Parts: sequence; structure tokens; C-alpha cells
Amino acid sequence: MFVNNDQYTLYPDQCGIYSGNAMPEPEDFSIGGLNKITSISVDGKETVYKTYGNEKEKAWSDLKALFTVHYVKADGSPMDGAETPGAYRAVFQYADPDLDGKVRINKNEVKLKDGVLVIRYTSSPAEELSSPLLSGEPAELPDQAVAVEQKKNGTRDAAYYLNGDQDRELSDTSGIVLLEDRPYVTGAPDGEEQLEERIEEHLGTVSGMEYHFEFRYLDLVDQNSANAWVTSNTKKAGLSAIPGGTDKNTEFTLLRFPELNREYGMNGHRD
Repeated sequence: MFVNNDQYTLYPDQCGIYSGNAMPEPEDFSIGGLNKITSISVDGKETVYKTYGNEKEKAWSDLKALFTVHYVKADGSPMDGAETPGAYRAVFQYADPDLDGKVRINKNEVKLKDGVLVIRYTSSPAEELSSPLLSGEPAELPDQAVAVEQKKNGTRDAAYYLNGDQDRELSDTSGIVLLEDRPYVTGAPDGEEQLEERIEEHLGTVSGMEYHFEFRYLDLVDQNSANAWVTSNTKKAGLSAIPGGTDKNTEFTLLRFPELNREYGMNGHRD
């Protein structure tokens, strides 16, 4: 929705990544709080844009070039890595501090607001838990979980969206991988036991039958975007090694717990 009021409040869109060896680059952000750009004025010099085609892209690129983001801990000290999960402040500021108060968008004043960086837990650095997507099903069962890439409508390559936001489609998909980790429940060392109880309640008990469980945590991440989690516009065929002592005649039941997304217990959303 485009509203011509007196002021825009801009902020960096929330970014969610997995703990690992990479932090987002200062220019690796997208801007929220604005839907349409018809003009940008910098220190009194105005540039007018069309709201479609190449000029639309140039408008957003020109706007983004005015700002930078850096990440800090709760005490305000700069972050030196993405090893510790939690919610952190994304400080949003002008690349040139002298521009503060001198920028107008669509003839409106601009106010800046900090954003949020959420680092999701992994048992090891995300880079050590990831494997490339496959272009086709493997000839033999893998010894770890894999994801098979599928074409959109059988022809077009899949599109990937940063943190599930369709306004943030990735132009470079070469870093998309599958992350596989063990289950984790914040503050609950008996988390797997809790999941087993829920499953048994869901499936019910059968006389003479004993359930055996194997849990995996799977997600798609982009290693080119500091291990940010991504979604796709196509389905992924997931394959996993079968547990020891089982074969093709063993009865399996597959259950998903999409709410266990490694951000439970975190306040990673803006007020």
C-alpha cells in the first residue's frame, strides 16, 4: 500500500541465519517500510523514477546505496561472528552520516529504525551440516538426508526466497544446500522424549507393537547469504537413509513438525 504522508520509517528487513562461520555483509540487506518509489531527493537534488521495469530496480538500488547495516550485541558491542544463537540488533544508518535529515523519498521525510538479525541454533557450524541439492534421485539409498531439485512445472528452474519473503528472491542460487541436524528443543534436554510422547498420542497404541523413532531437522539454506534459511516455489523430494535393522518391508510413518523452526523461545520480531 502506497501512502503519501509526511514521513517514512525505514528499517532493514529481519534476517534469519543459522549459526556458522559467516555473518551477513554490510550491504546484504533489503529495506522495509516502503512499497513504491517515485522520487529520491538527496541534499536537495531530486531523481524521479518510473514504478516499473528497469527504473523500478534502479530506484531500489539507488536507495539501498544510501544506507549500511552492522550488527551488535545486547550491550552495543559489535558482533564478531555468528556462532551464538539468539536475536541481535541490526543497526541501520546512512552510509554517509552527513546525509541524515537530507534525504526525501516521494517528497517525504525519512526516519530510520533498527532491525533484527536472528541466528538459529545448530549443533555444529552450518557449513559442516550441509550437502548440495541433487539434480536427480540417487541410484542407491544415501547414507544421509538429501534433497532432490525439481523443476517448476517440469521446465523452469526453481525460485528461492530469502526467509520465505517473495519480495526477496535470490538472483544467485548456486549456494542453496540442505542442512541436516539433530532435533533441538530450547531449554529441554529431554526434547526428543517430548516429541515421542506427542507422536504416540497422535498414532495411538497398538497391542504387540513397539515404536522406534529417528529424528532429523532439515532446512534449505543459502551459503552465499551467511547460511540464511530460504524457501522455494517448488517441492523438494527428500530422501533419507533407512534406519539400521530395517528394509523395504518395514512399515514407516513420516511426520513433520514445522513449528520447530529453531526460533521458538526467541523474540526476533519487531514491536
